[in-house]
Amino acid sequence: MKKGVSLILALILVIMITIAIATAAYYWAIKVQGELQASTERSHSQVLDKAAGNIEIKTIEHKLKLATLEIVIQNAGTRELKALGDIGDLVILSNQGGSCTASFNSDTCDNCPFDLSVGEIKLINLDLGGTDCANLEKGMKYDAYFAFGDDSVYTAFIAGIQSNVWEEKIIATKPSARMYHSMASMSADDKIVLFGGDDASGNCDGSGSSLCNGTWIYDLSDNAWTQGTTAVGFSARYQGAAANIYSTDKLLFFGGRDGSGNCDGSGNSRCNGTWIYDLSDNTWTQGTTAIGLTARGGSALATVYGDDKIILFGGSDGSGNCDGSGSNSCNGTWIYDLSDNIWTNMAPSTSPGARYAHAMSVIYSEDKILLFGGIDSWGYDAETWIYDLSDNIWVNKNPAYSVTERQGHQLATISNTDKIVVFGGDASGTYADDTWLYDVSSNGWTEIKLSNLPDGRYFHSMASIQNTNKILLFGGQDASSRNGETWILS
Repeated sequence: MKKGVSLILALILVIMITIAIATAAYYWAIKVQGELQASTERSHSQVLDKAAGNIEIKTIEHKLKLATLEIVIQNAGTRELKALGDIGDLVILSNQGGSCTASFNSDTCDNCPFDLSVGEIKLINLDLGGTDCANLEKGMKYDAYFAFGDDSVYTAFIAGIQSNVWEEKIIATKPSARMYHSMASMSADDKIVLFGGDDASGNCDGSGSSLCNGTWIYDLSDNAWTQGTTAVGFSARYQGAAANIYSTDKLLFFGGRDGSGNCDGSGNSRCNGTWIYDLSDNTWTQGTTAIGLTARGGSALATVYGDDKIILFGGSDGSGNCDGSGSNSCNGTWIYDLSDNIWTNMAPSTSPGARYAHAMSVIYSEDKILLFGGIDSWGYDAETWIYDLSDNIWVNKNPAYSVTERQGHQLATISNTDKIVVFGGDASGTYADDTWLYDVSSNGWTEIKLSNLPDGRYFHSMASIQNTNKILLFGGQDASSRNGETWILS
């Protein structure tokens, strides 16, 4: 009897131990699984967070007709990012309220998934078809961010989305069709001032020759050109250069050619006069004539942000040794100071090669300017240089992808940004009609492909309209004749 009870008790004890072991095993299994899941979720979140912090949307272009977004992204981090493209949804927020969502995956992205090495820039085409984002309004600005599948939102992705559009402005009264003229924006309002050029008419602006001496003002608000004053002693001329003096309604004009044999007292047809136009007074005033700054045409000027200084580089003076270059082409870097009314040869240790028919433009928020292209001793040029006034140094940026070599093109900086537009030019014998955008931050050129744009041309003029996203283009020489069209890029 006792033996039987002992066996039963022993069996019960074994069962209880077995249940205890099983329960403990189940508990620990659940705990481990939970910890693993939590760890996986944390890891997933950290990876996504790291990706978000390392990818930067540089520009977004909305193409209404194609119902696509072109997104240029860059890996700004310190490690390679793998298999991007199944990241989640791109949420686009309207500044007018509301939002839309476009999936960002291998079905909607024609080159996804993709890897992105450190510093690499990649163009992504995102299909908007079948989404409410396909109805984004032309010209409106939006913000965007990525939302991941776990409902986490990473706002590292902020960018403006805007349609880029060239639009011809039909205006009855305007400057005659011309080339080799100069334009500059006015800092205090939405006006652009144009001077000079060559219209082949025999009496441009009433000058009695094909060379022009008229001052014209374009007003964006009224979409109108009006003629300003003609300065006494300021001869009709072409191939001069103009730039706005920062934070004023004044522009500086230098150089050019007038065919007189003694332009500005230079003793030849090239001009060495410094002229300042004041929009508020509608007057031209002659400034100083610099010692050593030879009369020249085909140079370029650019505004210095935050200062009343103007930078001049290059040109052609016919001397055989312009700025000590050993050729007719000039390689001097000169600064005009409005306060002191003086020109100073900066003589930096490194500079672009001597050239003419290049273009320069301001870089906002810095005392730097951008130079692109022209004709140097080797022929047509495609170099991108940045000059830093504070350090008095030129740097050849050598972007990985660039605009083709050309001369007679024009640059204009989108107001209050570090993005600079180039249009047109003589591209090794071709009338170029392409529009490119340079981003100073990423040191990259991107072509903006548009369906409606000006005909190919060179020696036109462009200027940004202050405190807007608009750039004005006027005139030039196209494949058939001088051109008198007014276009605005938004």
